[in-house]
Amino acid sequence: MGLDMADLWAQLPRDLASLGYPAAAVATVDLQQRTFTPRGVVGLPGALVGHPQTLEGRLAEERRRADTARHLLTEAPEALLVADAQGTVREANRAAAQACGVHAEELIGEPLGRLLKAPYDPSSPLALAGLLDEPVAASGTVGPIDIVVRRSDGSTFPAEARLSAVQGPEGRLLAVTFVDVAARQAREAQLEERASTDELTGLANRRRLLAALRTALGDRASGPSALCFVDVDHFKYVNDSQGHQVGDDLLRQVAARLGQVVPQAVVARFGGDEFAVLAPGVEDAEGALTVARQLLASLERPLTLQGADLPVTASAGVVLVAPGDDPLDALRRADAAMYLAKRRGRAQAALFEDGLTVEATHRLAVAGGLQRALRHHELDLAYQPLVALRSRRVVAAEALVRWPTCRSTS
Repeated sequence: MGLDMADLWAQLPRDLASLGYPAAAVATVDLQQRTFTPRGVVGLPGALVGHPQTLEGRLAEERRRADTARHLLTEAPEALLVADAQGTVREANRAAAQACGVHAEELIGEPLGRLLKAPYDPSSPLALAGLLDEPVAASGTVGPIDIVVRRSDGSTFPAEARLSAVQGPEGRLLAVTFVDVAARQAREAQLEERASTDELTGLANRRRLLAALRTALGDRASGPSALCFVDVDHFKYVNDSQGHQVGDDLLRQVAARLGQVVPQAVVARFGGDEFAVLAPGVEDAEGALTVARQLLASLERPLTLQGADLPVTASAGVVLVAPGDDPLDALRRADAAMYLAKRRGRAQAALFEDGLTVEATHRLAVAGGLQRALRHHELDLAYQPLVALRSRRVVAAEALVRWPTCRSTS
């Protein structure tokens, strides 16, 4: 092993400390078998006294731990550079090498200050030669801080870094982890786009529409807008008779047509067969109604589903909204106008009128009250006889369901 007896005895306390036993030891050492047997170890459990430990086994375990640590360093997703107190790179992982456009071995020995640049920050408790101008603290972490990373071709990119002081076997080291800000922002934008897009139609979803509506109504400098709800008439019949695949195809085609009507408008699938359109630059209620009629006109040409033409109509409700309006109240008003169009016969547009929300609230209260009446058996069944005038005989009866407590919902 290349160790004499004195070396082995000098190393033994360190070996014990590495195993978690901070104690002095007296042991029998067998250089032939490369083993030692503790005879009396101060502070060790009695069960360990006399238990043989092989030096080879401990060394193999240490090598395994070192290999594991190096593997974790190499495969870490974040770029990692480790530099000594002079600012020279001593370790670099694969992510750092890819970010700099070189192999990891090429970064070893490079001045860290040539790879990374950061603004001078005299208040920072951590520093590195060529990176920051203050002494490196004994421990702790700084970050995130904005830095610039230089690639091998001389180009640079912005990054966000964290710096940590590490005590190594040969002195104090500084570990710098960093991530490409542009790449991270691109990933975040991609995730945000996915979270705010309707998967079936590719239109904005309800989340994005609400965000756009809040922005429009919160900007005092912007003018009024038209908020329009469009609902496909008799869509359930298509789903039930043709299947969901045809229904999905119908929704995609409707979405494509609605999306081409008003430039700069936010067109969203609000849910099911209902679409919402927020059109800016509309001056008055008549202009809002014109937008709704244009949306319906885009659906006048039959859709092609499974090789056959299928006429499709829709009902639209529209309301003029302005900065300062409540977004959720604007949605309720547009929805109430859309149901007004359906009650008027469908395939038409209706402008929101005062009183519609009161009427809608009453309908909701009646529907809720009727459900409660069913649950609590509050409905009465009555039979009303039908009498033939000539014979004055009862020839039939009409069954009636009466709701005595209905007035409580008004």
